[in-house]
Amino acid sequence: MSEIVLYGPAAAPYTEKVARALGLKKIPFERVEPRSPEDYRRMSPRTGLLPVLTMDGGEPIPDSTHILEVLDERFPDPPLLARDPSVAVRQRRLEDWADESFYWYWRQW
Repeated sequence: MSEIVLYGPAAAPYTEKVARALGLKKIPFERVEPRSPEDYRRMSPRTGLLPVLTMDGGEPIPDSTHILEVLDERFPDPPLLARDPSVAVRQRRLEDWADESFYWYWRQW
């Protein structure tokens, strides 16, 4: 089994989204929370934004939506999206809407 590390604050909805997907797929992982502003840049060198995920010590995978896509490719069962393509498209739209809606409130908080 690969070593998976999720970097991000537990209180962030995007980190929680990834953690719940990992839990649904029963993938063991370690969660590392930032303790200072410098941790964000160290954990996510390209953007300074969290969450990011690493697998087997590889390159950090940024963006919660992209992380879920990578997880579904590498660990297909159980799938995160419906097998019916028309349903999967609607699920992606709903996820995108929720992300964009949360982002505004998250920034205000």
